[in-house]
Amino acid sequence: MRVLTTMFVITLGLAVLAPMLGSQLLGGQDLASSADAAPQGKKIVTINLVRAIAEHPRTKVVEDNMRKAKAAAEAAQKREFESFNKLKAELDAMGPTEPKREFTEKKLLQLRNNMKFNAEWAEVVATRTYVRDLEQIYKAVHGIVGQVARDGGHEIVLLRTDPNEKLNSTNGDDLALKTRLRVVVFADDSCDITQAVIDKIKKSN
Repeated sequence: MRVLTTMFVITLGLAVLAPMLGSQLLGGQDLASSADAAPQGKKIVTINLVRAIAEHPRTKVVEDNMRKAKAAAEAAQKREFESFNKLKAELDAMGPTEPKREFTEKKLLQLRNNMKFNAEWAEVVATRTYVRDLEQIYKAVHGIVGQVARDGGHEIVLLRTDPNEKLNSTNGDDLALKTRLRVVVFADDSCDITQAVIDKIKKSN
């Protein structure tokens, strides 16, 4: 069953959405001000958006939903395999001139095609649902980032990856892609507002 696993989907979704949506980070809805610790007076600050989204309580719900969807898909696949194998055993027991042989062969082929379709469709539904839920989480985090930025007098918020994260590239193209996704090459930790955003996320939920 080609259903995306929870960790794969979440990692892929966050890696793709964060760079694509990062340019919008200074907008967002108005939220109540708080005394969260954050760098003050710096025009340019950074945030690890992947980490901030991962800390949102809703993210855990999305992960649970993905695990449930995968378990349900695997259970359905198991039932389909059992039906397929049972029908195949019936076909194998038939003689070449058995009247029902052609009908059973046709039914077996249809079942095999349905299994393939159901597996692919389950993956489509799981991915679509995940992306929809992730976008909702992003919007919530987006607003909080904007509020923290305004409260701290920041004019620009740049995406920052974990400085200790290894590239683990497998080839030149992979290395080039990963380096392009790193918007900030270096920034002092005093410029980072990630923890301030996470603190506000926890207070808002």
